[in-house]
Amino acid sequence: MRAADDIAARRDLDPAWVRQAIGQSVYLPQIARFIQPPPAGTAKNWRVYRSRFIDPVRISAGVKFWRANAETLARAEQEYGVPAEIIVGITRDPHFGLALTLGAGGVWVELLQDATTVLLPAGRADVRRALESLRSWPLVCGYRGKPPGDVEALIDAVMAVTAYAQANATQLHELDVNPVLVLPRGRGVVAVDAMIRVTQED
Repeated sequence: MRAADDIAARRDLDPAWVRQAIGQSVYLPQIARFIQPPPAGTAKNWRVYRSRFIDPVRISAGVKFWRANAETLARAEQEYGVPAEIIVGITRDPHFGLALTLGAGGVWVELLQDATTVLLPAGRADVRRALESLRSWPLVCGYRGKPPGDVEALIDAVMAVTAYAQANATQLHELDVNPVLVLPRGRGVVAVDAMIRVTQED
């Protein structure tokens, strides 16, 4: 199976395992309906596709990361406390174009519903004001004796995301980095997971 060998080479997987996995695959019409291109003139339900096929993979990858780095993360937690988490997202508004969303990240994105949106282009001062408007912002600045987070590094990261979005504005549909862990001042930030949806060029 040449296709299996190509997949194994690109993903650095065992070719025999890939061939076996493909050989055991079963065609399911209900799955094919979601992953195949929609009929001409019909928009695909991206939210359904994402919830069924993309988010589970991202969650699995995140769990794998935390397990693989459990000791290092535990030491960091003991020394610095639990880092604040921020979500950095880009969406396309049909009327206004690209927009930046900032909010409480990780599991808090659904629980707190704490987010704000800024139309692009946005400058560093705009990003700072948007972050400071969040109800969860005190967690980044150091709450109840915890060390203050690296705010400048966080803003640097957000500006890098917006620069990427604007440089790829004609193709970009959606982007989110969640969570961005804000480490103590001087230690930077860590992007744990990211998702980018673009239109492929012919």
